[in-house]
Amino acid sequence: MRPNNGVRHLDVWTGAVLLFGVIAILLLFQDFGVPWDEGIQAEYGERVRRYFSSGFRDRSNEQLADLRFYGPLFELTAATLTAALGSDLFATRHLLAALAGLLGVLAVVRLGARVGGSLAVPVFATLALISAPRFFGHAFVNSKDVPFAAAFAWAVLAFLLFWSNRPPARRHVLGLTMALGVLLAVRPAGILLLAPVMLAVISYDVVRATRRGAEVGAVLPRSRLATLGLIAVGAWLLMVLPWPWVHASPLLRPVQAVAYGIGFPVSYPVLFAGETVPSSALPWHYVVSYVGITTPLAVLGLALLGLARSVGDQIRTPDRETSAAWAGLQAWLLFPLLFAALLRPNTYDGVRHFLFLLPAIALFAGRGAEALIQLRTSRAWRLGVGTGLVVALALPVRDMVRLHPYESTYFNGLVGGVEGAVGRYETDYWVLSYREAMEWVNRQAGDRNEPVRVLVAANELSRTSAEAFAGDGIVLETTFETDLAGRLPEVFDFYVGTTRYGMDRNYPDTPVVHAVGRAGAVYTVIRGADEAP
Repeated sequence: MRPNNGVRHLDVWTGAVLLFGVIAILLLFQDFGVPWDEGIQAEYGERVRRYFSSGFRDRSNEQLADLRFYGPLFELTAATLTAALGSDLFATRHLLAALAGLLGVLAVVRLGARVGGSLAVPVFATLALISAPRFFGHAFVNSKDVPFAAAFAWAVLAFLLFWSNRPPARRHVLGLTMALGVLLAVRPAGILLLAPVMLAVISYDVVRATRRGAEVGAVLPRSRLATLGLIAVGAWLLMVLPWPWVHASPLLRPVQAVAYGIGFPVSYPVLFAGETVPSSALPWHYVVSYVGITTPLAVLGLALLGLARSVGDQIRTPDRETSAAWAGLQAWLLFPLLFAALLRPNTYDGVRHFLFLLPAIALFAGRGAEALIQLRTSRAWRLGVGTGLVVALALPVRDMVRLHPYESTYFNGLVGGVEGAVGRYETDYWVLSYREAMEWVNRQAGDRNEPVRVLVAANELSRTSAEAFAGDGIVLETTFETDLAGRLPEVFDFYVGTTRYGMDRNYPDTPVVHAVGRAGAVYTVIRGADEAP
């Protein structure tokens, strides 16, 4: 039991994080563009909403590309709120995504308090996560991976609370049921990633008990296994409830959805280390490398130290109450990296699909910070080291300010920052910069009576990224072709091209009249006449 002042300090820190997070979200959530496939994701949510509002008759959600294989919880929530409030669709979605990210941060606070030996772990874990530009940037626009990361963190916390209380309190049973249900409703394959965490905790406790001469049944009584079974049933029902496609076959179709995600059939060209490689044939170290070059260096160093210290603690004092919990966190971080390295799943967009690892990395960074602070007992040492660590963790904030609202394009010093990553790695792969490009075009159009015709490098999924910000006088057409030589056809006034897939190089004989980028990197170019219309 922590002393009361420790509990109070944790509550103060939690309140401060919540207050800061809400203020930051309200100030920033309307700054971001519309990512590549957000338009179709929003349409999916609206069709799912119509399924329920029509009394389960409108099944058009099942005919929208392959989205029937994806849990619609976030999309349905956003569509319902937008319809109820009459609010702007994308602003509502970005606000909700950011709030999901904040929930993920709060989960890290509580997890840090659960596994840490002092307040240093939750404090520095929080700082490590909120100063991670990739997590911060995605938190405002990513309706898939950020809600999943938050749900995963809460599911880990809920399981640790459930497992460490014997018998588990009713609130812990309910909490795990809810957390697991939300996780599955966002991404059903999450159970394949959460299972190793749970098994690591259980296995650690079983081994520890048997070494003391206890029976396995003392750690895994039938009553506890039965309770876990009931939790699984309740979570499955929560997953099925908002998902129209699985209503026809609530047992089989979720399994089919997981199989579809594992064997994702579409391969995309990916720019990695200066070479274009199919996403289905990326090198084994793709994910590990991306984690290494997109996580702030101070966080990486502290996380490696924290990982080593957590293992050392388990070796020296295997019976510590938190040792089993750290085993779970180790599985959270290491299993997905090993899975990606050994099985090389079809993945792309850098670390996006693995954002759920960042809370785990932050927690190990918190443990590493605690280890440094506790090297000596003097107050001067702890104050000096603590201050230095705060400064080190705050350094990426400078990059976040320079990159805003493209924090998701951040690279660390290992590749020379985002400027050094240009031409070697994907930067604005979600064409968030199309907002700024279209706003520039709108200004050039001014009050002209005749329409301004704009050709945008986009497909049916990314068209919305530009269309959502086109003014009334803009006529927008799209092309997804590359290597288009010569000049822009005279019928168009401007060409807007992302640097992804080299589409900025189309129409090389037409001059670049404007470029959108940050910190020495260009994300989108606009080609047109030498003089604005």
